[in-house]
Amino acid sequence: MTANRQSTIFQGEFGRVTLNLTSRTLVEHAHSEFNFIFKVGGGDTAFRVAGADYTLSDDSVILINPWESHAKLASVDGATLALTALVNPPWLFQAANVPATSGVKLFPQALGKLTPGVQEAALRIAMSMTATDVDAGEPETLLRELVQQVVVCFADPELARRSLFSGVAMDARVMRATRYMREKAMDNPGLDDIAREVGLSRSRFFEQFKNCLGVSPQQYLDWQRMALATRMLSQPGSTVADVSFQLGFSAPSHFARFFSQHIGLPPSDFKRGILSQPGPDQG
Repeated sequence: MTANRQSTIFQGEFGRVTLNLTSRTLVEHAHSEFNFIFKVGGGDTAFRVAGADYTLSDDSVILINPWESHAKLASVDGATLALTALVNPPWLFQAANVPATSGVKLFPQALGKLTPGVQEAALRIAMSMTATDVDAGEPETLLRELVQQVVVCFADPELARRSLFSGVAMDARVMRATRYMREKAMDNPGLDDIAREVGLSRSRFFEQFKNCLGVSPQQYLDWQRMALATRMLSQPGSTVADVSFQLGFSAPSHFARFFSQHIGLPPSDFKRGILSQPGPDQG
């Protein structure tokens, strides 16, 4: 990481890992990935996860399950250098050799006390992301080691047994709604239109959606648009203005505000900081 860069992003099939210096707050949001947040330097900061507040300090980690609502609160003591891992569930289940689950919290507690093994694994990723001569595959290898340590230390030991009996059955209309949102994310469809599309009243749509996924329809749609934005910004030759226009924002500044509220840094910084994993046909 260069001296004037405040963020570095490494992304691939596993998801995305970000090393970011920030004091920004983040709006309440949710997403389909597991989220692990470590403090690497700077001041302590606070998060709200599923309605409860937690302080991220030198000896702790924030653990967020898929579709668990969370927000970053104001930093307690200046800017925080945070390592954030957004890990795709199928990749995590394979890497940690745990059964794939749906509707069950893999991590029952949002705040964990760091063990030496987890702390060392997180710091190794941070150091690899700041190195100038890092091998392309090294962060993913280190992330696999970190995920294995995190699952051993913090995952619910009764998960395999409980997953046979737990979870909320997915309403078929909600499934159609999520598919519609993914397909139409570029167009930013209205929630009333989505409710009509799947044959539900607005109030029933919101109720059923929250019951099935644990988040509101707006949070789900916002994250689908954020995921689309990050993919588009990762394309060579793309610009923030182009992505803003394609996603239907009236001005790039509105897109930048939306992006920063959800990910903690402006889209221009995100694009500058990307270190993408090479594909199979790349060097």
